[in-house]
Amino acid sequence: MAMHPLESSVHQALFDALRSQVETHLNDRILDYADGLANRDDFTKALDAVADKAYQQLEEELFGAPPPTPQFFDEYDFFLEFLAPAYGNTEAALTRVNWSDQWYNHEQVLLRIHELWQRYELLRRTEPSTYVETFLRTYADYHMDRLMRPGGILDETSDTFADALPLPNLESETDSSNKDAW
Repeated sequence: MAMHPLESSVHQALFDALRSQVETHLNDRILDYADGLANRDDFTKALDAVADKAYQQLEEELFGAPPPTPQFFDEYDFFLEFLAPAYGNTEAALTRVNWSDQWYNHEQVLLRIHELWQRYELLRRTEPSTYVETFLRTYADYHMDRLMRPGGILDETSDTFADALPLPNLESETDSSNKDAW
């Protein structure tokens, strides 16, 4: 059923009057809230924090996130500050551990320590609440066992300081010609 034109005009006039009053009331309340916030002692500090956060988000969106600062300067710092204490032992037990105090001169050991350091730094950023447990359980325990276990990389070299030999590789002319096929 269609409304009479006069009735429609009355509805519109009422709606406009109510809307005007609601807008006025809301604007007054918003101004009161803004005055209350602006008069707080920490208002400019909070406003600066919001502006800084918005700027950082915009900068990251436009230019990418800046590279995170690693916790450790390099693999040597990582070993001294984290791994050595994590795998430390009693003095008596240390005599039974396959380790070299010149570990950094062993290519295989240095390779693993370097990669452990890289994984640690990655996990620190991607799993901030569980990275140490994940790192130790999944990565460090595996590699440190490979380095220190009987028959492991440092078993034969800890006292004699002899580098491990790479796996043998017999390469003939026919084999080398097939490299491109891979």
